[in-house]
Amino acid sequence: MPFTVLGLSLAALGLAAQAAAPDFVAWDLGGRAPAAAFGINPAGRTAGSVTPGEFPRAVVWPDAGDAPIELPMLDGTNWSRAFGINARGQIVGQAQDRPVSGPVQVFAVFWASVDDVPVALADGTLAVAVNDVGQIAGTLRTGTGELHAAFWPDSMNDPIDLGTLGGASSSTADMNDSGQLVGRARDADGALRAAFWAGPGVTPIDLGAPAGALGASANGINERGWIAGWAETEAGERHACVWMSASGPPTDLGTFGSSISFARGLNARGQIVGDSGPSSASRPVVWRRSP
Repeated sequence: MPFTVLGLSLAALGLAAQAAAPDFVAWDLGGRAPAAAFGINPAGRTAGSVTPGEFPRAVVWPDAGDAPIELPMLDGTNWSRAFGINARGQIVGQAQDRPVSGPVQVFAVFWASVDDVPVALADGTLAVAVNDVGQIAGTLRTGTGELHAAFWPDSMNDPIDLGTLGGASSSTADMNDSGQLVGRARDADGALRAAFWAGPGVTPIDLGAPAGALGASANGINERGWIAGWAETEAGERHACVWMSASGPPTDLGTFGSSISFARGLNARGQIVGDSGPSSASRPVVWRRSP
C-alpha cells in the first residue's frame, strides 16, 4: 500500500514506495512562515518554531489548525526553538544569545509548561527530547571540542556522553519512554548514518538507509518502535522517511510539493511531524495514516 501526500500517491510523483507500508496524508499546520515542527506528544500537541522577525521563537501548536503559542524566552537570549514535548506538556529545546558582535551563547533549556519561564540545563548544549519519565536527550560538546550524543537522567543532573559509530561525532534527536534513543553519527569512514541506541551506555547501531542513499538521519522514535527521519538521495535531494522498526528499511514519505522534506518527530499514534521546502520558505507538515 503506497504512501500518499495530500491524496497523491508517491507512484504518481515518481517516488518509490513499499507495498506493505500504511498510507499517510500530509497536513499543513499553518501559521507564520517560515516555520518548522519538531516534536509531537500523544495528545497531538506539536513543538516547533516560527520566525516572525530576525530570529526564531519556540512555539507549541495545541492541535493541527490551531494558532501557535509562543513560549517564554530565557533571560538574556533572543533566539529559541522547541524540539521535544512529552505527555505532561513539558518541553525542551535550545535558547541562544546572538549579539550584534561577539560569540554566540547557547543553552539547553527546559519548559515545565507553555506558561513557564525556561530553565537552562547546561551551557553549550542542546536538548531535543524529553520522555514521560523526565529523561532528556540531546547533544553536548566534549573536552576535545567534538559534538557527542547526550542523555540527562533528569533536568537536575549532568549529561552523559553516549559515544559514536566509530567516527568523531554523534547527536541524539529523540527518545521514547523505554529510554531508546535515535539520532545520527559518523562512522569510521566519516559517513553520516542514522543511529539507534537501545539505552544509555549501550553502543549505537546503524539503522541503514534506502538503496543508493548517500546518508541518513533518525529524528524521532515512538513507543511502537517506529522511527522518523530523512535520507539524502543520489540526486542530492533530502526526503522524509520512516522506519517501521529498528531492524527494518526506511520508506520514503515524499516531499509535499518540493524537493526537500524532513520528518522531525512522531507520536504513539503514528502521526509524524516535520517540514517541507527550503529553509527560507519551509512549511510545517503533519503526516497521518489514511483512513
